[in-house]
Amino acid sequence: MMPSLLVLYPILSLVCFLALPVSAWRSAVRTDAFQLPRSLSKDGGHITYDGNSVGSVREALLATGIIPTVLDDFRPKYLLDVDWPAADAYLGNSPDIDRVDKQPKFTLFPQHYTSARAPNHTYVVTMTYPDAFPRGSHESSEMRHFVATGLPLTIPCDSATCPKVRPPKLKVLVPYEAPDPGHGSGPYRYVFVAFAPANESTEPLQLSTPQNTLRWGRDKDKYGVQGWAAANGLVPVAVNFIQLKNQ
Repeated sequence: MMPSLLVLYPILSLVCFLALPVSAWRSAVRTDAFQLPRSLSKDGGHITYDGNSVGSVREALLATGIIPTVLDDFRPKYLLDVDWPAADAYLGNSPDIDRVDKQPKFTLFPQHYTSARAPNHTYVVTMTYPDAFPRGSHESSEMRHFVATGLPLTIPCDSATCPKVRPPKLKVLVPYEAPDPGHGSGPYRYVFVAFAPANESTEPLQLSTPQNTLRWGRDKDKYGVQGWAAANGLVPVAVNFIQLKNQ
């Protein structure tokens, strides 16, 4: 009987690992020592979202008006981790401003474990600030804070057998502009969006990036990350965001 169990043990271990949700893998690889509040307030209430569910991501985007004011309604395909050394983005949490002043680390991954290989193409990651001007203003309502290409899709795997993954070398097109919300009001939304080519091309992307301005479309009114992405043949696949106040 004992030899049978010894033979079955590796198989049972593999089955148990495959049953683990991505949330367990994500917790295992997270090195952030700060556990920041992972919820957002809406209309005086308190709503908590599961950051490991693409359905909860869409729910949070609807609750905060990111859908439809920043992005048209869509169902996220992947999850996007945004991590600073002492903070992270978690669907509308409010980290201290001085903890998000450097370019964060980005990780794009699927909701569920899969044995499939990651696709060959990489993704575009952006940061947009839709609350720079009052909502409904005739001025441009979004400011561009970051654009980079080369973000790969990370496939969760067993840490014991997983090949060592080096941090992606992003090609930065627009350097990171640290959040600087206005004083005495808010919260102000800073939104991170990962995009993929609409035609699923694996060829290098040739993206337009207006120079000498923080606006996505120079002087175009009501123009933001969605308009820029559409003009460059991109569609959103993942979103995360923070909400900041400057007391």
